[in-house]
Amino acid sequence: MPFRDGEWPRYVLREGDILLNEGQSLELVGRAAMYCGYPPDCAFQNTLVRFQAGPATDRDFALALFRFFQAAGHFAEIATQTTSIAHLGSGRFGSLEVALPSLPEQRKIATILSSVDDAIEASQAVIDQLQVVKKAMMADLLTKGLPGRHKQFKQTEIGEVPAEWEVLPLSDLVVSGPTNGKSPPAKLVPPGVPTFSIAAVRDGSVDIFGNLKYTTLSAADVSKYRLVEGDILIVRGNGNADLVGRCGLVQTCPSDCIYPDILMRVAPNAKIARDYLVTVWNADVVHDQILLKAKTTNGTYKVNQADVASVFVPVPPQAEQSQIGGAFSSLNETAMRNREDLEQLMAVKSALMSVLLTGEVRVRVDEDAAA
Repeated sequence: MPFRDGEWPRYVLREGDILLNEGQSLELVGRAAMYCGYPPDCAFQNTLVRFQAGPATDRDFALALFRFFQAAGHFAEIATQTTSIAHLGSGRFGSLEVALPSLPEQRKIATILSSVDDAIEASQAVIDQLQVVKKAMMADLLTKGLPGRHKQFKQTEIGEVPAEWEVLPLSDLVVSGPTNGKSPPAKLVPPGVPTFSIAAVRDGSVDIFGNLKYTTLSAADVSKYRLVEGDILIVRGNGNADLVGRCGLVQTCPSDCIYPDILMRVAPNAKIARDYLVTVWNADVVHDQILLKAKTTNGTYKVNQADVASVFVPVPPQAEQSQIGGAFSSLNETAMRNREDLEQLMAVKSALMSVLLTGEVRVRVDEDAAA
């Protein structure tokens, strides 16, 4: 990018500079990050605001404060918005009033928050590694079977599988479906018929209670689209290709809860266990087929009922299905516990930021640190 004479020094970054999004969506305006010095000789563009800490400000404390302001919506409150883009503006950014504790107290607060960040990073690393292990297990168990069990293999529509296995289209494995749901206008508060957003379907489960909405619907439609425990829901459309076609198992749901139109419902027959179907359906052996069938318009990937019904599924004998499903259930439970731990750490950090960065709770600084 060319610079006019004398411009480069104004835009070149120094290690420790904090950059904030100046032009972004209202939810993201003011998001902050610190330049670590790499890549070297780097400049910043005009959609960013630069902050350089002065002698009375600890840069790590400033970064934490800006992130708190962004998460709490303070930057969104002072931003101006044109169409879908919100602008922070250096003038409005500079008008914010900040209660600044002493430099030693700033450093102590930054250290406390940094220790929580380290725990969050470690927890996320464990979750990421579990996903790597799960993906590798899926690739082996769902195409080769349990280790050491199979000696003979055969070629099928999805490649090589154990000779004892069947490979069947989903239409041969369900007693009903795939059937689209219904999405009348909905609101976030009751009263009304409970329904939920597509975000409920994640990691093989359906978190209805965390994504509830309420709508008005006739008794006949409620009966037609009412969920029951054990239903499997498949995402039929999403802007993210990785999410289209993913499924989740309904384990608990409110009374008379219906499912939205962007999802399809299937109920498996006796040939395939629910837990096994959810596991194999979310694996590459199935998802790769869905991606080949998905059609995209306006950036949204979609599959229809015929696409989903024609997807081929590897079907081991029932006993092996149970053992494979059990292996993944154990892994999923471990991952869920780690996600819960991560959520608790995130909640702790949010609470600490709220009280420490507003001065509601003061930290004690020892004399050596204050000197």
